[in-house]
Amino acid sequence: MKNINLLTPMTLFGAFLLSSCASTQVTATWRDETYTAAPQKALVLLVTGKPTVMRVFEDEFSQQLKNRGIAAVPGYSLLPVDKKLDKEEIAAAAEKIHADTLFITRLVDKKSYETYYPGSVYATHPGAYSPGWNDYYARGFDYYQATPGYSVQRDILYVETHLYDVKNQHLIWSVMTETIVGNSMESEVRSFVKVIMKSLTQNRLVEKR
Repeated sequence: MKNINLLTPMTLFGAFLLSSCASTQVTATWRDETYTAAPQKALVLLVTGKPTVMRVFEDEFSQQLKNRGIAAVPGYSLLPVDKKLDKEEIAAAAEKIHADTLFITRLVDKKSYETYYPGSVYATHPGAYSPGWNDYYARGFDYYQATPGYSVQRDILYVETHLYDVKNQHLIWSVMTETIVGNSMESEVRSFVKVIMKSLTQNRLVEKR
């Protein structure tokens, strides 16, 4: 897990963060039980090629951490947002603000599926006029209406969030989430971060609200 390159830009993650139909659940967590301290000041990073999405996410994540008593700083306020970062740049930013921990969130996989909803046909009443059977047969087509079928595409995004100890670069905690994505809306960022905060609370890394 520690050998994964966390700094590769993942532009597709932006689509998830702007989802109004997003539904997120935790699929796996890991915690280093030897870590007995608690995060005091954190640098928050989202790996994505979309600067606007990065700002929205890092601001929300930082604010929710602050609400739990952790001084958090969004990475975009210290680092370039239009290039791939190297570990020296991130380490320097963490040192500049005296951060003891580092959060990195990134997309690790994406799957798509399509659901087809068939159309329907329904009859309308012909009214008071009642033609003979022959005429009725010919006119029958006038009394039926149809709605077309349609398809809806959904994406399933697998997102991983890691918490590191800045001093020794050790992994403290990791969570994998699965999100079903629909249409676009930025407010869903808050819902996603709440799921992450709940996992942090359950793993005794942040205070309960």
